[in-house]
Amino acid sequence: MGARASIRNRLLSAPAVPATVGTRIYHKRVPPDGTFPCIVYTITSRRIVTDLLGAKALSRYGVRVECFAFKTADLELLSDTLVTLHGGDATNNTKWVWVEGESESYDPPPQQNEQVPHSVVLDMVIWI
Repeated sequence: MGARASIRNRLLSAPAVPATVGTRIYHKRVPPDGTFPCIVYTITSRRIVTDLLGAKALSRYGVRVECFAFKTADLELLSDTLVTLHGGDATNNTKWVWVEGESESYDPPPQQNEQVPHSVVLDMVIWI
């Protein structure tokens, strides 16, 4: 299983995530036909673990995860769930997950009847 599939499956492993976004977890950006709520993730870095004996079968991935939703309750549920996604999961080929930072983004008020999603950004480290 590749890194992108492992990361996506790990994000889906928390029951509240598929209950809220279904399978709407996208790599890098929301597609033109994408709907909300959803999660967008981007791999920001990769470090191969090495020691004096050489490379190990383990890599440290920096992953930026953005949760988008119209409803504040959905947004809080997603971000709170992902913040608690730590520990390993052998079925998703991940060894460890933790959150290094979190920030919220609120767009300007919508015009008339327009709906604008809010987002929370999580900077995560996932060991695969």
